[in-house]
Amino acid sequence: VSVSLALPYRGRGLAVKLIQLGTDALLHLGARTCFAEIKLENTASMRAFLRAGYEWGCVRRDRRFATLERRL
Repeated sequence: VSVSLALPYRGRGLAVKLIQLGTDALLHLGARTCFAEIKLENTASMRAFLRAGYEWGCVRRDRRFATLERRL
């Protein structure tokens, strides 16, 4: 799942809704687990995925990305 919003639309909770819609679509296609790899410094994206029901998975060895997951 990947989300990118234009600057004027950020900070309105739209990313959370888009993440939820995308995840729900994957559920209907038969997915069991969804993963998000997020740069560690991208705290806004981390918050959005956590609010959308994703949980911490791990931090990659290169320490640049965190993996969040949502089991469906």
